[in-house]
Amino acid sequence: MYQITKPLWNYEQFYKNCLPKKETKNKIEATNIQKEALEKGLDYDKKASKLNFSAISQNENGKILIAIYKGITQKNSNRRKHYDSILSLSNGGLCPFCSHGSVTTIDHFLPKEKYPIYAILPYNLIPCCSDCNKNKGSLSPKGLEEQFIHPYYEKVDDVRWLHAICKYRDGGYILDFYVKKTVLSKEREERFKYSFNTLKLSRLYTLQASREINVIMQTVKKIFDNSPSDKKAVRKELINEAKKYSINGKNTWQVAMYYALSENENFCNCCNFNVN
Repeated sequence: MYQITKPLWNYEQFYKNCLPKKETKNKIEATNIQKEALEKGLDYDKKASKLNFSAISQNENGKILIAIYKGITQKNSNRRKHYDSILSLSNGGLCPFCSHGSVTTIDHFLPKEKYPIYAILPYNLIPCCSDCNKNKGSLSPKGLEEQFIHPYYEKVDDVRWLHAICKYRDGGYILDFYVKKTVLSKEREERFKYSFNTLKLSRLYTLQASREINVIMQTVKKIFDNSPSDKKAVRKELINEAKKYSINGKNTWQVAMYYALSENENFCNCCNFNVN
């Protein structure tokens, strides 16, 4: 997960730009509720800034805005540029939820089916990968501890909370990823775990790490063979790799992976390595 810059566009202008140019029925209905939508947008921003998403009440008004949103997703539409402008907010096209998948779609942080009044509110539109969008689904906050991490409003890299433990089982080294409890407040811990588990990030990161371990073993074996009596050399190299990946954020799966490998004495001693 990583934080991205909140859209700074004028919501009133963005709202108008998303409407059809022709005086269609949809445009007339959307124009009639514009004042309410703008007021609700200000309320959303105020509560989201305090990370109090569960205080944002569901609202049946504004269902026409779902149709307006669908209009800006059409590739042949002259309004598609507004959809694409949201996609471009990610860092290098990387999903802010998982920090792994490519951004291909937009997630409504508060689902448009339950909160239609926010269907085209820029602050509610998150660029993400299709897997995270599917896993998150239409969940909505039920309380302070069941609130997703919001990439526009929340710092996720102030402390290193993503950790992993390296174990040898089933004939190979496996990494299990988890949210570390001691570095977060109780509320943040529950929220981070809720997001982490819902997005199935542990499984995703374990699969990615398993593809890297054989390559890392080759490097570790060379270092160990050159300095078999110096266990610190291997550990130092792994920690240096973790620090290198930290440039992209403290809580990437690569950072957690390298630190976990450096803490496993058997791995650092090349035990059970099946490499040439």
